[in-house]
Amino acid sequence: MACSVVGATVPKTHCACDSAQARALVPDLLEVALRDEMKQKGIGGPDTAPCAEYCLCEILPAGGSDSSDGYADCLNNENSESIGWCYIDPARGLGNPELVEACVDDPRLLKFSDPEGNLPATGSTTFIACLGVGN
Repeated sequence: MACSVVGATVPKTHCACDSAQARALVPDLLEVALRDEMKQKGIGGPDTAPCAEYCLCEILPAGGSDSSDGYADCLNNENSESIGWCYIDPARGLGNPELVEACVDDPRLLKFSDPEGNLPATGSTTFIACLGVGN
């Protein structure tokens, strides 16, 4: 099952999903599902910006894909140079076990990698969205 990591920020009028920052526009079908989820969870409302004003950017895997050298760098090095995310799960053969030593009960981690420290964006709400998965 393919899942996406998405950052939601306000305001939508200044939405910049820049591939150089490992961000891309969210596909329409995913955007509709995420905005519905945001409404159900009460994200956006009377005390904050309306849900429709949130900028949704997909955060790309480190190096652009889970088969890239950048993704491998993210999986195996604490201070990786790649920009994006990676999923570390040593029990499934994914990544360096030392990176999840602090995760005592369930040693796995969704790791954001960015030497500039801009992932996820400051003030954003981050979602893991998997289309086709029901409750």
